[in-house]
Amino acid sequence: MDAARDLLDGGFYEWTCFLSQQACEKAVKAVFYKLGMELFSYPVSGLLYELSKFFKVDEDLIDMVN
Repeated sequence: MDAARDLLDGGFYEWTCFLSQQACEKAVKAVFYKLGMELFSYPVSGLLYELSKFFKVDEDLIDMVN
């Protein structure tokens, strides 16, 4: 996220979006790894939906990443 913030400050918006998405995806996947599960080929919204089967995930958050 630090790199994404630096890119944002530099006006590199496409790269900021890309790195932010990657950081989000890796953070959600880390929760699954902690649960002993691996998920592949899911968009972040799909990962959050799957995570909602185990934990409360705000639906607004899922909608925001679509």
